[in-house]
Amino acid sequence: MIYTDHPDPCAFSFATHAAAFAGWLQARQSSGLIRRASSAQLYQVMWESFTGWCARQQPPVALASLQQAHLLAFQGSRTGVKGDALSARHALRLLRLIKEVVQHWNAAIDQPLSSAAQDAIELQPVVRYAESSQASGLPDALDAGQARQL
Repeated sequence: MIYTDHPDPCAFSFATHAAAFAGWLQARQSSGLIRRASSAQLYQVMWESFTGWCARQQPPVALASLQQAHLLAFQGSRTGVKGDALSARHALRLLRLIKEVVQHWNAAIDQPLSSAAQDAIELQPVVRYAESSQASGLPDALDAGQARQL
């Protein structure tokens, strides 16, 4: 999807948030990564909760000005089904969705890619490794001996 007429990326706009999500969703569906309507609807609900949160902030949070602190505050504002904090896995899914949509949008409008969501994920080991099969974290890099063994 090519965006030829988009609002000022530095100002909050529901239209910008909607266009960013629609472009990302279309790309994911075209590539076959999202096939079921129920998956698309779930992602849309997740994105709309983020958009609503951005709109309620003072000042509202535009995609172009998104920072790690915004995402941590958004994550902290979300609650689970029982009113408790989000699970680490759900937080990871939310942050990954935001990361993918914002990076797709940034690329589409020829803006630098945002690292805010990835930074928020990496700052929180419990979230970062939420889908890991082990409780212990993975190394950031292998040392030379480990690399040779591979």
